[in-house]
Amino acid sequence: MTPTLAAELIQRVAADAVAAGSLRCGLAFADEIGDPGERYDEWIRVSVVGLDPRTPTHGARGGRVVQQRGALFVQAFVSRSISDGAGRSRALCQAARDLYQGTTINNSDPITFGAANVAPVPGPDPWSMHSASIPFTYLEPL
Repeated sequence: MTPTLAAELIQRVAADAVAAGSLRCGLAFADEIGDPGERYDEWIRVSVVGLDPRTPTHGARGGRVVQQRGALFVQAFVSRSISDGAGRSRALCQAARDLYQGTTINNSDPITFGAANVAPVPGPDPWSMHSASIPFTYLEPL
């Protein structure tokens, strides 16, 4: 699996949840242009960040494997115009975190997610925001 494919699969989990209605909010990805806050009172941003990989296995090129590591950042925004926002942004962030935390996706070439915490993020009005950082790993052939 390549880093690009891993990011696409990770983003697809959130997109599918929004499309199915299990997450009732707007959705943005870190690399998108535009302000989702202009379209939604509640929305999440999903960002996939690569971290330093673990040492690859030994052998000839084409037969080695490196453990890639990364972090998925989920930010939940709720407009304070529809409520105090804090409780709803926490709940929205937890629901998005729960899509990933402790799970494995893409069983044929797995991406495994670790534990995560949801924390409030001080921010400017008119938004209340919570964030979660979820570590993940997958194997990449070299």
